[in-house]
Amino acid sequence: MTKPELQARAVIAGDLFRQGEITRGECFRIEMDAFLGENSGDLKFQKNNEYEELVELGVKFEKL
Repeated sequence: MTKPELQARAVIAGDLFRQGEITRGECFRIEMDAFLGENSGDLKFQKNNEYEELVELGVKFEKL
């Protein structure tokens, strides 16, 4: 994948994390792929509610 494709995939991963389709760790892995310019593999989907729990705890997320 090209660097722009990896960056686009990182944006999509952020959306999938907020929707509860991937874990926070998976989102981080995809973001690191974009930063490093390497593809470490396909997305690993796993239903969760981590984002909702963090928001309830008062965590504020910033878009980069």
